[in-house]
Amino acid sequence: MKKKTLIIWISILIGFMLVVFANPGQIFTKAILRLTGNYITPKDETSASILSKIQMNNIYYDRLFRLSELKSLKDFQAKKISSVPFVQIYNEDKKIITMASGSNCAWALLNYFNKNDTSKLVEGDSMMYQFIMDRLEPIDLKTNQDTFEAYIFAGWANYIPKLSKGLFNQTNEIMESNKGKVCLSYINLDFQEGWEAEMESDKKK
Repeated sequence: MKKKTLIIWISILIGFMLVVFANPGQIFTKAILRLTGNYITPKDETSASILSKIQMNNIYYDRLFRLSELKSLKDFQAKKISSVPFVQIYNEDKKIITMASGSNCAWALLNYFNKNDTSKLVEGDSMMYQFIMDRLEPIDLKTNQDTFEAYIFAGWANYIPKLSKGLFNQTNEIMESNKGKVCLSYINLDFQEGWEAEMESDKKK
């Protein structure tokens, strides 16, 4: 009997997971994510509110950015790099080496920084770094150094608190032994105050 009950609960859990991943934009899915602490109602952010959030949680970073405009978010979505959170790791020449999103961010970071020899990693898109930079607005730049051994873009949002916090914890741990060698840039992906006009314009099209 206990075995049968366990099987039923596992089936229900799998069903919930399939609904969440198959319909991430649906009301039911958001309700599930709220219950698990993975989603809160989004609110418009500002440079000041983003910086305050980062500082309040003692999060290490070299550069802190937000998206420059609503179109930048759409450009990110077109490139399939708008999942929250996400990480992208680039080599010293700013050619992308690895990327991941969601709960896979931690594994991507660990796999890269635990490797003793990264020379065999395959280099990818050499244009992606500049594509992202062209769509960002700086909030706080602690360094202008351009001679790092590696560069990390880490995307996060306040409306995805649990996964974003996990990303913060992981990057803080990694940067303890990589400060000065790796440039960590955080990108906030929340909707920003001042985007209302762009949104209204889109509705009229």
